[in-house]
Amino acid sequence: MDKATGEAFKDINGNTVESESEAIEIKSDKGTAIVTFFIENFETYDDLTLVVFEKAYLISGDEEILIVSHEDIDDEDQTVTIPPRPVTPPEEEVPPQTGDDTNIFLWAGIATAAVLAAVAVVIVSARNKDGQDDERPSV
Repeated sequence: MDKATGEAFKDINGNTVESESEAIEIKSDKGTAIVTFFIENFETYDDLTLVVFEKAYLISGDEEILIVSHEDIDDEDQTVTIPPRPVTPPEEEVPPQTGDDTNIFLWAGIATAAVLAAVAVVIVSARNKDGQDDERPSV
């Protein structure tokens, strides 16, 4: 039984999952029996709690007589839990490495300083040239 729904558990093909064992020897009311369930594509199930219900029949000829039934959805001893799968975060896209690790701000700073220095030289040179013409003696 699917504990969450309280209904019979069905596999991915819609078939109810059941199992049978024959000729179980009962020695006491606390006995155990191993019953195997085959669930197709079991690895596809995630975060699922199943509870096994039991019915024991006495078979005599063509007649089946129900002699005991155990159908307790809250019985922890008959509960099997499939834990949730861990969530794997998607891989982050890493931009391709080009091998170019140039510091653009360093070169931009050097270029700016060079332009400012060239402008300063032109301005000083122009002032000196104008000043030198005024200080020359006239002939």
